[in-house]
Amino acid sequence: MNILEVKNLTKTYGKKGENQYTALNNLSFEMGTGEFVAIMGASGSGKSTLLNSISTLDEPTSGDIRIGGKSIANLSGGKLADFRAKQIGFIFQEFNLLENLTVSENIALPLSLQNVKRAKIDEAVQRVAVILDIADLLDKYPEQLSGGQKQRTAAARALVHNPSIILGDEPTGALDSKNAHSLLDAMAVLNKEQGVSILMVTHDAMSASYADRILFIKDGQVYKELNKGQAETNESFYQDVLKVVSQIGQD
Repeated sequence: MNILEVKNLTKTYGKKGENQYTALNNLSFEMGTGEFVAIMGASGSGKSTLLNSISTLDEPTSGDIRIGGKSIANLSGGKLADFRAKQIGFIFQEFNLLENLTVSENIALPLSLQNVKRAKIDEAVQRVAVILDIADLLDKYPEQLSGGQKQRTAAARALVHNPSIILGDEPTGALDSKNAHSLLDAMAVLNKEQGVSILMVTHDAMSASYADRILFIKDGQVYKELNKGQAETNESFYQDVLKVVSQIGQD
């Protein structure tokens, strides 16, 4: 079963008769439930527009996006906001934690906004905190955390409401190498052991190599696809990623 289906997606900016820019050009792909997929591409390739369209933050010009079999094109207003709040989890590059809330309160936000009962919230927060190894940080505030701990908190917040899919927008972009590897290891565990579906946009080949499959976007279309299953080792997959990145840069 597919958790995500993107079909003939086109996004054009600008009014007709004026200078128009096509960020996505009839792009299509599918993502299976429980899959970990990375999106790579040069600046201006359309990868951020793609993520914004899937996350319902940007409306495509044409085409269809289905999450869990449901077309988001038919949703608007409160229904769209409700779908986004319940079905999608976000991990941003800049953490986006609220400084005046504790780690526990930050993680709980998606459930608090849905008026979930306190006991269920506490149970869910504890569950994801244990998974992401931050259970001992729940009473601390963001200013007391390292960058890696902040991003794990953000990942816990993205996971706490059991979304259909987690979307990562350069989640390791603000982290040093050690914390980046730590977060990616945690995401890999979420994917493999918890069955969480993850779609991650990244410019970093090392981060992308953690995924099962990588889609390379160029000029608003899928330029190439790599599957980890075809690689002999993680290191060989990483080298394969570097080769394609080099090709995109030369074309």
